Amino acid sequence: MDSQTHDTKSGGTTSLENSVTNSVVYSSTAQQVRVLLDVGEGRPLIILYDESRYSHLVESTAQSISAKTRVLVLSCEAITAKNWKVIADQFCSTIKEKKVRQASYVCFGSTANIVEDQLLTEPKSVRTLVIVDSPSRPHPTSWDRLVDRMEQMLPLGLPLRLGSSGFNVRAFLHRIRCPLLVVTTPFAGTFLHGDAAVVAKSAPTAWRISLTEQELQQGSLSETILKFQDTPAKCPQKNVKE
Repeated sequence: MDSQTHDTKSGGTTSLENSVTNSVVYSSTAQQVRVLLDVGEGRPLIILYDESRYSHLVESTAQSISAKTRVLVLSCEAITAKNWKVIADQFCSTIKEKKVRQASYVCFGSTANIVEDQLLTEPKSVRTLVIVDSPSRPHPTSWDRLVDRMEQMLPLGLPLRLGSSGFNVRAFLHRIRCPLLVVTTPFAGTFLHGDAAVVAKSAPTAWRISLTEQELQQGSLSETILKFQDTPAKCPQKNVKE
């Protein structure tokens, strides 16, 4: 694969990607993890995304926050139930190479599943976690969504999921102890809003907020992320906002 990551949906590259001259690339067939940006000083905050529709939002957020602390922006191939573990391993290798032992994370879409997996195996490595429009599993299929709806009505989830190799954070929400902020934007559909409600309600230390398009344009996401960093990492008080 070419060393420059292309926007697979629009056929071009983002200005954030074009500005990178010192990227780290890990490749395994079609999977890839890239460091697009590493700027600023202080406690590291890592932004991770795998969908081009979030590129401009990621860029504006990184620019705003980098004035306050060290910011790393990572992108990867679209995460699925089949490749998530490979990408998770590559992600961990990238973070270690950057000499990051503990960080706050902002994850867009299915990349949240990568950090949630890390949170389960190395809980002290994640200080705070902000997930934006994130499903409980990587890019769920129509079948996955149907099973989710059935699980809410009947106890059929286990037999229906036999043979599934994908990550699903719903089974581990009770083990999350770091401050968790669940954010939804106008990019999220009905399914993602429902998933966000389940995650925010079930995780012991979760907050929830929904931002409008106007609020995004006004930079509310960056402000919300920065404010959330003041949440105590130990014994945070849960206060879920609908």
